[in-house]
Amino acid sequence: MKPKEPESRELTREEMTEVLRDAHQEILDLQFKLAEYEWVESALRDRTHELSERVKELECLYAISHCLCRSTARLAVMLQDIINILPQGYQNPELTWGKLEISGESYCSHQFRLTPDSHSEDIMIHGKRAGALTVWVSAKPGLEDEPLILPMEKALLQTVSLWIGKTVEHWRETNPEAAPTGWWARTVKRAAALIRSD
Repeated sequence: MKPKEPESRELTREEMTEVLRDAHQEILDLQFKLAEYEWVESALRDRTHELSERVKELECLYAISHCLCRSTARLAVMLQDIINILPQGYQNPELTWGKLEISGESYCSHQFRLTPDSHSEDIMIHGKRAGALTVWVSAKPGLEDEPLILPMEKALLQTVSLWIGKTVEHWRETNPEAAPTGWWARTVKRAAALIRSD
């Protein structure tokens, strides 16, 4: 006896419509999942970028705090080291330069350059403005639409300027024998000369 061949029959119009409707729904579901995956990938890429920026800022703060803890370093050396470290905490360290002006003295980062875009924080010592910490930045070619200075970089500059003010304040209190330099030295010498001339 010959095996029975399966009957092949044509689909009715309603059945064909149902099959096409199901296929169309599967395509829509796949498009939705693809869009969702692309959104997740984009969000993950953005978050990874944000986190890498936070890591840079934290590493910069750690390096500066380590620098501030060197009790044997001269103040001028410490301040120069800080201004050289500071650009490393920014999104484009190679396009970032810093300058510290305090009590008539200036400290500039390596290959210092002025640019149109900068931000600055005052250095306060005993509640009075003693100088400023300023950072200049340039846009990275091809990434002109990104913000040049991120909000957390502003917080970084505020923190470092506060640390510098407190460190200089403490250093002056614990090193009274240290000879003042720059503007402060000239002011003290002029005051001494006026006192002696009376």
